[in-house]
Amino acid sequence: MDEEAKEVSYESKEKASIPKGAKILKKEVRIAIREIENGFILRKSFDIKYSVDDKTDYTYFSKETYYKENPVQIDDKMLADYFD
Repeated sequence: MDEEAKEVSYESKEKASIPKGAKILKKEVRIAIREIENGFILRKSFDIKYSVDDKTDYTYFSKETYYKENPVQIDDKMLADYFD
């Protein structure tokens, strides 16, 4: 960092876990791409519904990965065509 900062904070990676022996009932994954100064950040967001014995619960977490080049290439198709 070239600039002097008055305050610096650190954000560690999210850690999510599903209990051992849990049965996944539903899993949804959303992907978002964000352009930054020197590349792209791809974020996968997970919504998971699971059950252990007779109890149902949910967990939500995201994973972010850096890419130098845009990891998603959309050519001449409409974006909606990729999700049919």
